[in-house]
Amino acid sequence: MKLQKYGLWLPSGGDSVRCSAVIILWITTDYVPHIVKQMGAVPRHQASKSNELIFLELVVPLTDSEQSLLCKIMQEASENGLPTLADILTSNEMYSMLEDLSNEDCSFRANCGIVFKNQQQQESSNTFPSADPPERYTEGRHSVSMVPRQDDTLKEVDKGGTLMRLLVYPPPPTKGGLAVTNEDLECLEHGEFLNDVIIDFYLKYLLLEKYPKHFAEKCHVFSSFFFRCLTRKDNVTKDANPEMPAAQRRHHRVKTWTRHVDIFEKDFIFVPVNENSHWYLIVICFPWLEKAVYEDQKEPSTVQDLEKKIGSNSGSVIVFNDHLSKKEETLGEGSNSESEGSTGSGTSCNPKHSKHKDKHHGKLCKRPCLLIFDSLKIGSAHTTVQVLREYLKAEWDVKRKTPREFSRSSMRDLYPKVPKQNNSTDCGLYVLQYVESFAQKPIESFDSPMHLENWFPTSVVKNKRDKIRDLILRLHIQQSKKS
Repeated sequence: MKLQKYGLWLPSGGDSVRCSAVIILWITTDYVPHIVKQMGAVPRHQASKSNELIFLELVVPLTDSEQSLLCKIMQEASENGLPTLADILTSNEMYSMLEDLSNEDCSFRANCGIVFKNQQQQESSNTFPSADPPERYTEGRHSVSMVPRQDDTLKEVDKGGTLMRLLVYPPPPTKGGLAVTNEDLECLEHGEFLNDVIIDFYLKYLLLEKYPKHFAEKCHVFSSFFFRCLTRKDNVTKDANPEMPAAQRRHHRVKTWTRHVDIFEKDFIFVPVNENSHWYLIVICFPWLEKAVYEDQKEPSTVQDLEKKIGSNSGSVIVFNDHLSKKEETLGEGSNSESEGSTGSGTSCNPKHSKHKDKHHGKLCKRPCLLIFDSLKIGSAHTTVQVLREYLKAEWDVKRKTPREFSRSSMRDLYPKVPKQNNSTDCGLYVLQYVESFAQKPIESFDSPMHLENWFPTSVVKNKRDKIRDLILRLHIQQSKKS
């Protein structure tokens, strides 16, 4: 169905309305004849706006989880070619549409129009003076400043209350905006797992507003739904080819995700992964390179610059080659532990490998690789890495029209030593911080071992739930005042 937007009306009660909820689907004009044919209905007036509206009456009330699922389905559709579905029709928008219709053309208006109008006006008049957003929350309740289209109001969003969209990010007219609801805020309570909406929202925010422009242009961030879609089980469809290799079938599922971007023109591709309720991150680095290149380090021009470079805690993270001394290897980091390793990377025990290392002594390495950032490391990422290798091969075939292998020998998978979580629920927060630190303290050399234990203090992650919550509430107020 070619949807433009959708809406959900929950009647406040009474005997005058026979249903418990109404889902409103606004379809495109060119799709009206298909719907008319399928339903076998003959519209009273061919040019009426009512022909574009489908009203689905629900006898059984929608649960909170069902409302959340509806929003999630529409959000996923918005990320896959239907960007307008990120915006749910507001009550004001629905009322304006009904106002332009006649009772003769629209049976919903004839039967429910008065009740809908009264409820809409009652909700709009139930207001209080606006206030600044609180920065914290009390147990089980988020106090937020709600500012609807008509005037400023203050409401409280309770757990288990009516689903309410707080914001769309990035806001219209930018396409592909992500809707964040009051229900999503609940996962920011301490002890809760972050959901995919919060993960995707903050990743978008980092790329669009926190990353330096020159760095953001070299990056591409896939949504958390990308890897899930890439690895989902096949359904029997008209487009499915049972004889197609598994790697090509997987690529076929997500081929439209990069129709507007060439990932082989990017230096870094971020892929958040959720397996068994655990979040971790894979960064595909320099996929356009076919082998490692080594560059000389930029020498400080003065003694003061050298002291500043060594003493600074906010600069880049330099990962030196693994034959260097511990003192050089951990410059400015204070770490002396061994690397978690890298599959297929070899060791310095090999004489040929040692000669190769000596040749590039003290140089910075830029190589095609996959970095696996896991704050818990409860299992192997081998399968995930292999799936991404096969995806890159298929994507290269499509974009470059030439064969290329993304094997371990040409693209290593490296496991940096990174800050770890000390509980079972903060994995999503660490994924977000890994992505944020990637720009704050960019890695300059991509060789093993990679010591990033001091990339950021644990206090940053500890405060991140409150930081993200405050950000959402602040953006919510900004968007509401512009409405």
